[in-house]
Amino acid sequence: MNLSHKSDNKSTTPLLDKHLLFSLIITVFTSAVILYVIKTTERNHLLHLSYFVASMAASLLGVIEPRKGWLLAIAQVILLLVGYYLISPAATESGRIEIEHFGLYGAIILTFIVSLLGGFVKRALSKS
Repeated sequence: MNLSHKSDNKSTTPLLDKHLLFSLIITVFTSAVILYVIKTTERNHLLHLSYFVASMAASLLGVIEPRKGWLLAIAQVILLLVGYYLISPAATESGRIEIEHFGLYGAIILTFIVSLLGGFVKRALSKS
């Protein structure tokens, strides 16, 4: 009986590399854009624009990092929450608060879903 473990000959890449750091910079930028759209939703009367922008940003995250997109999605969600609750000025009207929360939480959900789909699409296209 052989109990030795066969190791794969695949080279492992470190979790944090130059490409991922560049992708994190893009994530900071896209998070700022999403947050700006969420905060200006009431003025431009485009309630679902934050969903569109979040979907486009998340698909970009999935495409630029098909294997580590989950890390970028988590970073974007943290940046959105920190930016909304700690950095940006709080809304005072109840209607505006509800609209902003609608955009924020929808953008968070879409970030996870669409970045996963973007990663699947990128891996599928790179195999063919």
